[in-house]
Amino acid sequence: MKKSDVFSLPQRQSKFAIIFIILRLVKNLFKQLWPFVIAIFIGRGNSSFDTLEIALSGVGIFGIIPSVISYYKFYFQLSEKELIINKGLFKKVKLNIPFERIQSVNFRQTFIHRFFKVTEVEIETAGSSEQETKIDAIEIPMAELLRKRILEKKEAVDLKGNEEIGILDIQQEKESILQLSQRELIKVGLVQNHFRPIGLMIGAFGSLFFYLYTFDYDPRDFFKQIYNYGEQLTVLNISALILLLIIASVVFSIITTVFRHFNLHFWRMGNKFQVVQGLLTRQEFAALDNKIQILNWGQNPFERLVGFYNIIFRQAKSGDEKKTVSQFKIPGCNLDHVSFVKEAWLGKDSGSFEEYHQVSHHYFFHKAMYQCLFFGGIIIGLIYFKMIIGPIVLGVLLALILWLSWINYRKKRFAVNDRELYIGGGTLGLRHALLPMYKVQDIKIIENPYQWRRGLATLIIHTAAGTIRIPYIPKETALDILDKLIYHVEISNKPWI
Repeated sequence: MKKSDVFSLPQRQSKFAIIFIILRLVKNLFKQLWPFVIAIFIGRGNSSFDTLEIALSGVGIFGIIPSVISYYKFYFQLSEKELIINKGLFKKVKLNIPFERIQSVNFRQTFIHRFFKVTEVEIETAGSSEQETKIDAIEIPMAELLRKRILEKKEAVDLKGNEEIGILDIQQEKESILQLSQRELIKVGLVQNHFRPIGLMIGAFGSLFFYLYTFDYDPRDFFKQIYNYGEQLTVLNISALILLLIIASVVFSIITTVFRHFNLHFWRMGNKFQVVQGLLTRQEFAALDNKIQILNWGQNPFERLVGFYNIIFRQAKSGDEKKTVSQFKIPGCNLDHVSFVKEAWLGKDSGSFEEYHQVSHHYFFHKAMYQCLFFGGIIIGLIYFKMIIGPIVLGVLLALILWLSWINYRKKRFAVNDRELYIGGGTLGLRHALLPMYKVQDIKIIENPYQWRRGLATLIIHTAAGTIRIPYIPKETALDILDKLIYHVEISNKPWI
């Protein structure tokens, strides 16, 4: 038998797949039992094993046995028209995945995969009622051969059915779009949103307090020490703590960026975009043209200083309904990269609009009215009880919120041409979204009483990758856009997925 035909017979995963099956079991067990685990490590001290520890150990050992057996029950093979997977421990499951439904075959490697020279294979399908098919571990040469054979058979099936769209031409050359060096990657980490790590630190501190309280620890002594230390703080000490927090946040952002996007390579091949990235976990993502629903790109305030953009592909969701959107993000791009992606996806002159429109100023006024009523009521109550500091702090906070709402209103805009819809926005940063009209699945026009009295409406556009809103626009404009979208959806013969 030829090596290329090896998949015509049932194949088993690498023996190292047992390790990943067990690790997945441990992970799932920890998700369910983590409160008990924390109780053991925090509250038990040097005490000997008791009934709870023995029970947890028994559950872990009992769970490993069926995991090992399930490895021996897992087989996969290729027929002329489909990928066949047999699995199951007590209940046998046979998956038949037609090649024409397969969107892409991706590899994912953790550092454990790389140590054993194997890779996880993820097979993305279009419109599947199941989650994406996954093979835990295959030797890398075998995985490369499997992907090649699947794409060859998919192309043969598509050609036989005279289907031009969705064909994956594995012979086409890769056109590199972006590669991030280590120096560029550190620069990307420096301009990330550093408020998120600060929030994580605050959240971790709050979680610590919660668990101390939950496990019958008295945290008052701990906080008394903090209070006593706080009384001794000076302006210099406070400034040093803030500076230390900022430095820790920046370092955290750089480390997470390097781990997530290490050795990032983004390229165009045939009718898809592809990216490989990651340090400990080496991941490969693919976005086919027909599966992409919305293209997003944007900047935070720090990225604007250096001209960086993030490109995000929002793809049609497949399988898990809890997963609202399938997407991946490319950091460190510039405007040339954004233009290339738009033209490669939608053709020349994509994203060109003659006129951009702002939403009504009532979008700001209506939001500001509720903000003033909420904060104003609290401020009046505090003043009534003769509290001075509280109203001043809330007044400053209200002014800040109103200022941010005004900026958000000024940046919110939209545009329409003969084939695309554009929506822009943002508050401190900038966000852009581009939607081909034929990707629209459902359209709604809603009017609240405030809008109705002023001839305004909000347009809600649903796609397979999420929802886009255009708020507070003239109702006539909303109806015109709705008619145009419906018209293009009806006349288009392009596949939306």
